[in-house]
Amino acid sequence: MDIKSLVDHVKGNDSQSGVTSWTTKRKQALRFSGRGGTIIEVDPATVVDRVVRNPLPSRYPEEHEVLLKGTIIGKPTKP
Repeated sequence: MDIKSLVDHVKGNDSQSGVTSWTTKRKQALRFSGRGGTIIEVDPATVVDRVVRNPLPSRYPEEHEVLLKGTIIGKPTKP
């Protein structure tokens, strides 16, 4: 995983970074999923070894964004 692809991911550009963006706040998950969407819940203890440090200072700290590498399996829930 290289820094350029991580930066591209964080900026919202197409990338093959190997990470996905998550949030620790359900309110933010709802904002991004919309009322008809699905929120995937993950126990933080099961992904602690997959957290990737965000290479950029957050422009949106209220999002509480967490980058996770690899395939993440969680429990789908409705907003």
